[in-house]
Amino acid sequence: MPLHKPKAESTLVQFTLDVRVVARVSGRGRSGAASVVVRDLTPPVPVVVRMPAPPVRPMLRDPSRHGGLQDPDGRLASS
Repeated sequence: MPLHKPKAESTLVQFTLDVRVVARVSGRGRSGAASVVVRDLTPPVPVVVRMPAPPVRPMLRDPSRHGGLQDPDGRLASS
């Protein structure tokens, strides 16, 4: 499949990923009772995703996310 060049400016966005894994097992053992195990984990390395820049700019300006999102080099805030 051919790659398509993005038509809009894009940027790399880094996220800390929190993952919840839920395992449900039933019909095992003598009782046959279902059991559920939940594990929450955060991988040690952040996830980096390329996103179109236009939707990222409003995310940075959103006051409800103040302090949670950063643009340390000021690459998106000035545009």
